[in-house]
Amino acid sequence: MAAPPPPLPWLHNVLVEEILVRLPPDDPASLLRVAFACKRFARLVSGPGFRARFRGFHSTGAHAGLPLRRRLPLRHPRDH
Repeated sequence: MAAPPPPLPWLHNVLVEEILVRLPPDDPASLLRVAFACKRFARLVSGPGFRARFRGFHSTGAHAGLPLRRRLPLRHPRDH
């Protein structure tokens, strides 16, 4: 029986970022704790794209149950 294929790291990053962007904006220490959890999380939350999405997410009302404006990519960004 063949082993299952390894998970796609870029998809994992996208999913983790979708979760992290929903952290409460009134607790900035939560982002700091995430950054100390591991290097990959630190890179995600310190990037300019994440900061812009974090600010945009919390100013659009998406956290109140409204649909997200951005869809998850189905393919790797380099494949476009």
